[in-house]
Amino acid sequence: GADGVMLTACREGGCEFRLGDRWSSERLLGEREPHLRHSVPPSRLQVTFASAHDDEVLSTALAEFRIRIETLEAASDRLPPYLRRAPHHA
Repeated sequence: GADGVMLTACREGGCEFRLGDRWSSERLLGEREPHLRHSVPPSRLQVTFASAHDDEVLSTALAEFRIRIETLEAASDRLPPYLRRAPHHA
């Protein structure tokens, strides 16, 4: 399994749909429908709001996330392994 999950989303005001960045945040916080399953512990989730051209913002966020993940204890809040429910190939 993965040690953490980093999501990138449109920076504020950068979404094609005007409230997309706010709605994404609200969904991840469980404040907006559809409510997402809590399969990733909050300590192992990083959400970064940036545009495709914000290279520095993205690389800094990734570096900081890596450091944060490395400092977490490897104990109970690790992500469960991903198990495919159906065969991939027919």
